[in-house]
Amino acid sequence: MKNGTCKTTVSLWQPTRRQFGVLATAGLGSFCAGCAVNPATGDQQVMLMSTDEERRIGAAEHPKILREFGGAYDDPKVSGYIAAIGGRLAATTELPGEMFTFTVLNSPIVNAMALPGGYVYVTRGLLALAQNEAEAAGVVGHEIGHVIARHTAARISRAQVTQFGLIGLAILGGVAGLPSGTGQIANSLASLHLRGFSRDQEFEADTLGIRYMSRAGYDTGAMASFLAQLRAHAALRAQINGDAPDAVDSFDIMATHPRTLDRIKRATTAAGPVPDHARNLHRKAYQGAIDGMIFGDDPDFGVIRGREFAHRALRFRFEVPEGFTLINRPNAVIARNKRLRSTIIFDLDGRRSGGAMKGYLVRDWAKSRMNDVDALTVNGLPAATGWFVTDTKKGRMVVRLLAIRGGPSEIFRFMFLTPPAVTERLSVPFRRTTYSFGRLSRKEAAEITPLRLTLRRRRNESLKSLVQRMQVDSHAEGWFELLNGLASGKLPKRGDAVRLVV
Repeated sequence: MKNGTCKTTVSLWQPTRRQFGVLATAGLGSFCAGCAVNPATGDQQVMLMSTDEERRIGAAEHPKILREFGGAYDDPKVSGYIAAIGGRLAATTELPGEMFTFTVLNSPIVNAMALPGGYVYVTRGLLALAQNEAEAAGVVGHEIGHVIARHTAARISRAQVTQFGLIGLAILGGVAGLPSGTGQIANSLASLHLRGFSRDQEFEADTLGIRYMSRAGYDTGAMASFLAQLRAHAALRAQINGDAPDAVDSFDIMATHPRTLDRIKRATTAAGPVPDHARNLHRKAYQGAIDGMIFGDDPDFGVIRGREFAHRALRFRFEVPEGFTLINRPNAVIARNKRLRSTIIFDLDGRRSGGAMKGYLVRDWAKSRMNDVDALTVNGLPAATGWFVTDTKKGRMVVRLLAIRGGPSEIFRFMFLTPPAVTERLSVPFRRTTYSFGRLSRKEAAEITPLRLTLRRRRNESLKSLVQRMQVDSHAEGWFELLNGLASGKLPKRGDAVRLVV
């Protein structure tokens, strides 16, 4: 003890395996009062969070979800339609009086999620893949299942129990001679509970979603058919990005909701027999609801047209070299060349920063000692560049930073990463990207319009003729087949509505 003398007696008692287990879990007994009945299944579960606390968490996190995914999609026809689906499903749950907020997110990313307190989200990117109302209802029902079963609250409660249990384990470790890092392991284990729903929770949400679909009169087979759509989308995106066929984007629903057809079949069986009336797909109504919906990027958050990226709201554009594929993320634009293992990362620093750009580069941005720091002008805008070498998980990389001042609180930044062996080869292409950056006039910015999902009746057009009308950058036939739920080379029947991107 500091500023004094303390005589410590260390016990040499060593617990048996049974005694160790009893002591390590002794804290759980104090949580029995926190056990609750799962309203959806009737099972007992540890629950240290009240429903009021769940609502507070949901309300606090809701604005963050909106910021991360481009805000709510501002089209009453689409948002109202999804809210109506959600309302019908919510009315069939074990808690029909539960308040829900259904939001369509203005994002091309294919995903869906739920927050405690009844906040359910689907992206317009996901809605573009669904072929009918029943498929959309399957997604919404799954997310409602997470809310009704209180999965987030249960996950947080288990994490808290783990934390308390590990405090006891750390104390026991001090007595029994366990390593001093035991508490750190505990914190790591506890954090795992907060990273995602467990497989059991995902299966339970599938089962509940199918149950609610059935009660609301939807064809429950639509959950499996939508899974096929998700797989086809993942395969097409992998093909476009030059990835392995089974690659999954970390932002995609296949990453956050890993499903298998077997799991859907088991969930269908667990949900029980389907009433005769539950066979509705509502394809025509759904097609009408999403007719005219924005497809792909919203110009106010930047659009990709081939190798060019243009931003309508911030009024700038640039072009990446041949062989690079652009990806628009909420906080950055990324361009990758898989063959050359090279990457370009573009973002915006919105902090107010004065002074010369060389000072910003060295003082505010770079975390390493810079080489050849130079000032330059890019299409009339002050800029600075420099480079350094660093070791990454992908090996040694040459990193060139470029900062361009657009205004007092607007610094545009490029980071070019290349293996040393290809740095010189990409020097000129990267220089061209640098000087392709420029401001757009108000007229030029206004001319950037979004692509839209548009419904047309097929008459006598051939597959080739229909595909030629798709205004996508690449893989037009793949996009046509995916958006219309068609097998390769197949055509819709004459007179059927087809989806085009125009």
